[in-house]
Amino acid sequence: MAVAARWDTLKSTSTWAKRGVSNAPIAAGFTSYAKAPRVGLAPPRMLTETAAVKQLGEGWNWRELKIGDRFITYGRTLFEADLLNFVTLCGFSEELFTNKEYIQSHAPMRGGHPVPGALVYSMAEGLVIPTTLQGSGLAFLSMGFDIKGPTYVGDTIHVEIELTEIKPTSKDPSRALVRTTNDVKNQKGETVLVYTPLRMMQGR
Repeated sequence: MAVAARWDTLKSTSTWAKRGVSNAPIAAGFTSYAKAPRVGLAPPRMLTETAAVKQLGEGWNWRELKIGDRFITYGRTLFEADLLNFVTLCGFSEELFTNKEYIQSHAPMRGGHPVPGALVYSMAEGLVIPTTLQGSGLAFLSMGFDIKGPTYVGDTIHVEIELTEIKPTSKDPSRALVRTTNDVKNQKGETVLVYTPLRMMQGR
């Protein structure tokens, strides 16, 4: 067993030996480093002992918002796989979305393969929620919903957001009802959908 232990130690240090580094066992090297004095440097500290760690991707604090504030999201292309997965998951088995022959001969839209407005809305919320409501959104209460034009497979959408209402709740002043107008636009700058969600948000 002693021979095996010695052989393992040699193997663990052989790579370093080729580079002109000390042949001292790696484990011992780390031990001596931890005990060696650090001239002019503060002793190493664990992450929890340093300044508070800040959470990335936190949502809006409604106290810092004001009516008229405007924001814009990144874009998202709607691929055929998105349409197929959505239609399968939600049961939107209408020929307008699933039958290309029907689309070519009967569909009133002639810009390509149309996708459901519900999918466009869901994609839009996927662009909005992670960057505005993470950790601060409490409830979705209501909304207006108006489809302005068709969206097709291959279109790229983004959302332009405007704050239109901020009202602290009567039961808990740390919370507020926040309404926005969300314009969903395609790569041509055309508005394809407008919705106006009213949400309850937590302040900080």
